[in-house]
Amino acid sequence: MSTARSTIRQTIGRLLGTGINRAIYVGTPDGTYATTTFGCAALALEENDFFIDWFGRFYAGTHKDIDFEVTDSAKTNGVITFTPTLGAVTDATDLFELHRFDGPSPAELNTLINMAIQQVETWALEDKVDDTKETVASTYVYDLPTGFYTIEEIYFEESTADLYKAGSLQDPKGWKILRAATERLWLDQNIITITATRNIRIVGQSKPAALSTDAGTTNVDPAYIVQQVLAWIYQAQGNDKMFAIAQAIADRERKKIYVRPRGQLV
Repeated sequence: MSTARSTIRQTIGRLLGTGINRAIYVGTPDGTYATTTFGCAALALEENDFFIDWFGRFYAGTHKDIDFEVTDSAKTNGVITFTPTLGAVTDATDLFELHRFDGPSPAELNTLINMAIQQVETWALEDKVDDTKETVASTYVYDLPTGFYTIEEIYFEESTADLYKAGSLQDPKGWKILRAATERLWLDQNIITITATRNIRIVGQSKPAALSTDAGTTNVDPAYIVQQVLAWIYQAQGNDKMFAIAQAIADRERKKIYVRPRGQLV
């Protein structure tokens, strides 16, 4: 099951503090809409100026994926004033996060989340299928589609469009990957017969991709990502006890996500 970056980031924020040391507030604007303000009744529980210098981010809505910094906050109506100025007024779709000023910013958390994914990119392999390439008469070398880490199977489309049967699976002895500046698929004409204008279905695996938006999702186990990011944060804070606990959990969860590479490496 895939998990959105915003969900992972908010989970990390919640684990970084509770009670009077709460590290994150998540909410929905409900008034005082302007290019530098919004109100949220849930924030009215805190006193004036409580949120000054906190990091903010809109994770969904009109201004999704935009970071800001709180410059003023008022208890009445829970009004937040922020910078920089937006190009359009805030509205009720602008779901937001506020992160404590002495902790990591949303941008820093996003970087750490991608670092955690990258650390296991050859462990948490994902299935990948591509059939965008088309055979050409008497042509036995084809550029590979991007994104493959391994290739396990090659099929040729049947005479019926988009139909791939077991009989159309090509002999693995009849193809290999040519590694160069651009990886290519080489077909052995002594083993494989080409019929022109048939799609080539390539089956293999890809590495998990980095996340570039808050709505972007990853199949990498969020339990691992959350604990690995927490470990790095605690390490930077010099909190050796919490670092050791988080890193031990991250190491345990990482072992669960291993996927064996199948086929030829690209």
